[in-house]
Order: sequence, then structure tokens, then C-alpha cells
Amino acid sequence: MPERIPVFPVCLAALLLGGCAPTPTSSSPSVSTPSASQEGDRILHAITETTERVTAAVEPSLVFVEVVVEGGEGHAGGGRRRPGGQPAPQGPQQVGLAGLMLQADGTVLIPVAIPKQKVQDLKVWVGGQEYPAEIQKTDDQLQVTLLKIQAPKAAPAFVPARPSDAAFPRRGECLVVLTASGKDTDFQVFPGMGTVRGKVTGMLDTLIMDSSALGMGSVLAGLDGRVVGIARQNQVLFFPELLKKLDLGRKTPELADNGGTEDADDEEEGTGPGKGKPWLGLILAAVNEEYAEAEGLPKESIRVSKVLKDSPAAKAGLKPMDLLVGVNHQAFTRSGTKAMEQFGKFNTPEVGKEVTFDVLRDGQRLPLSCRYDKAPAPEDFQADDLGIQVRGLTEMLFQTTAGVYEREGVLVTSVLPGSVAGRAIAPGDVLVALDGKPTPDMKAFTSALESLRKRKAEGVLVKLSRGNHTVFAALNLTLRLSGKGDKS
Repeated sequence: MPERIPVFPVCLAALLLGGCAPTPTSSSPSVSTPSASQEGDRILHAITETTERVTAAVEPSLVFVEVVVEGGEGHAGGGRRRPGGQPAPQGPQQVGLAGLMLQADGTVLIPVAIPKQKVQDLKVWVGGQEYPAEIQKTDDQLQVTLLKIQAPKAAPAFVPARPSDAAFPRRGECLVVLTASGKDTDFQVFPGMGTVRGKVTGMLDTLIMDSSALGMGSVLAGLDGRVVGIARQNQVLFFPELLKKLDLGRKTPELADNGGTEDADDEEEGTGPGKGKPWLGLILAAVNEEYAEAEGLPKESIRVSKVLKDSPAAKAGLKPMDLLVGVNHQAFTRSGTKAMEQFGKFNTPEVGKEVTFDVLRDGQRLPLSCRYDKAPAPEDFQADDLGIQVRGLTEMLFQTTAGVYEREGVLVTSVLPGSVAGRAIAPGDVLVALDGKPTPDMKAFTSALESLRKRKAEGVLVKLSRGNHTVFAALNLTLRLSGKGDKS
């Protein structure tokens, strides 16, 4: 993996110009050094040239989004208020911000969570061309929204952003800041420079930047023209990590088992003769083309990232790091996420249906067959005492839920309105201890909760894993709701 060279704004030119001018010494022949004015011109020219080059590389992936949302609190802006805390007038409000093209199919990222039900109108401009769009997904944990452009067949191909393949930028490193604009400024892209000042570790790592050019949706790129971050108010989200959290390559049921939620509501509907949600117990990942080329592997393949214990895939002999080069006797002909799409086209999941994989392992090709089984039902529990609903943290849930770093515990799936949990606990938290008792699974959680009830405690300390942080919440149980809660 390439390593960036940390540079300060003034030294950026020296890096690009091949080093600083030599300093004369008494033992060296006299040299002609440029004047301060000439050196300043050289630096300015180098910075301008670099900014133009990076802009040309990133600009095709920049978009401008205009959304009209219902007024009042809870819309995209989080609820506007007048000075003094008074609510702003109700009514539709128009929000404009920059965004980034993620996929060639017209998938766009904007760094704000917009509830789909509040959207009245949505437009996206790419290269000055207007397109209608709709919300594809709102991620409340990551506070981002994915849009899908509704483009006619004759529309030009969209250019997805290229994420940086280097490590998290170091303090002092220079990045180019690019911000797409709207109709008022003829959809120009405004460039600027910024310097990395630090890092904030959390559910998603963010950069601390020193730059006056940052705006909502501004894109930060390295000197290689690859995207490093996208700005959200005073935060800059680390783009390569954000892409992993979004996991856009997961197109098939077994990749995330119903989108990574393991939703029990789908359990009884079923999609085939055997009824129930089909499941193989596989987690797959797109193969990076550069990695495949470097390792001499076929680009037209999908990597087996995880095989769950006692799953149909495990019983069939599939192993992590196997490469799938085809399914049901049809070879993949596309690479990356396009291979994922072909996986879905060549394979229709049904409980009881057999699927055959063409596997490449240690240079050898071998066919492996397994049969779809009914997915295990998730274990849910509503604890009215605490005002939360939790779910047993299975291996699949751990692997496919963004922001979960703890393998043992119970996952908070919802917080009941007006409950004692209030703002202290949030959906996505993993509850790892209750009243000083570890809760590695649902049995331990319900046991700790029952113990709490028996001694009629008026308060309790809850230990939570939130992203890669450990936090504690003190709950006042005298405010609890009526009822004890039970398995749902």
C-alpha cells in the first residue's frame, strides 16, 4: 500500500518542484539563487498547477444536490431555529449541498441523513445536467444518505469517485478541497487547499482540517487525485472507511442476510417452496482489481470473506479466501461490484434449492454445491424497564452491521419514546454489561435484568460499546414504563 508524504502548504511546491534551492556555503561555488519574488511565483505556479490537475481528476465525480423537505425539526438540516431557540416557521424548505458519485449506475452520496418520507422534491446536477433522483437509503448511524439518479438510457456514463488506497493522512499533510456549486454560480467547482491537523476516532474516523474552503459536501483529495474525505459541517469523514461501512458491493441475500438487519419480519413470507428466508451463511466481498493484478488472480471473481459456523456453506466445504469465479455453471465476466451483480443474476435464492459454485483455491478449480436453508430467526427482546429493544448479537449481525466492533453483547435496535433510556442509549449501541454483570448474549442479558427487577433497583449503570468507544449510561429506573418486557 503506497504511503503518502506529509507536506505543509509552503513545502508542497518544493515537493512538486523536486526540492528546495541549494544553500551556498563557503566551500561551494557561488550559485545564483532566485529572488523572493521569483521563488514566490514558482510556489504559486506549482500549487495552481497541482490544484488544476487534481480538480480535473475529481470533478467528473462531483455533483450538486437540491432537495425540498418538509419544514420543522427532523428534516435534513436537523430543524432550523431562530436566535434564542425559537422554532423556525413551518413549511417546505430547500436545501442545496455538494455530493459525490459513488457508482456508475448513478448512486450518489450526500453527508447528511434525510428521512425519505419528508422529501417533496429531489434533483441532482452532474456536469451542469439536471436529473431527477430518489432516496435509496438513509443511514442514521453514519448520518449519510444514498441517492439514485433516474437517468434516461441515452444519458452519458457517470464517473464514480476513486477512493484513496493509502493510509489515514498524517498531521501536516496537504489535501485539495473541492466544492461543487449550484445554479447561482453556474455549477462551478471551487478549489482550495487544506492541511490535516489531526484525527478523531469514533464509529467512523474523521479528519481535523485547517481550511477556509470547507463546505457541506466538500470533497478532499490527495495529490494523486483520489478521494480522501467528504465534509459534513465541521467534520471530514474518511472516505475509504466510509465506503467499507456502506458496503455497496453487497447485492445478494447471503452477503448481508436481508441487508444486514436480520429482520424477523421477513421470516414467514419466504420466497420459494420451502418458505422462510433463504440462507447460505456466506459473506462475500468484491475483489479489488489492483489487488487481483498484483497477486496474479482473476479480476472476474468474488472473494469469500467469511463462512459462518454450521452454515450450509460451511457444510459444503467453502472456506474464507476462496475465490468464486462462477455460479451455477456460468462464469463471471465482470469485475468488482459488477461481478456481484452477476452473482445475483445467475443465482435465485430459494429455501431447499441447490447452488453450485466454481471455486478457485490454491490455484485449483473445484465445484462445490450446497443447498439453501432457512435462515435462523433473530432473538429479540423488549426490555420496557430500560426502554429499549435488543437483539442477540450473532456472527452475521456482527459482520454486517455498520459501527459494531464488539462481538459479544446484545445490539440495541430501538429506544422506546419517552423511556428512561432517553438520549443516553442509541440504536446501534452494543450493551455489554448491565448493573456490573457482563451480558455477552441474550441469556446473560435477561438474567441480569431479572436480578435488577428482584432487588427493585432505582437506578442502574449500563456499559455500552459505541463504535470503537466504551461509554457508560446511568439510568433512573423510577421513571420506567409499566410492564416488564418479553421476547417479541
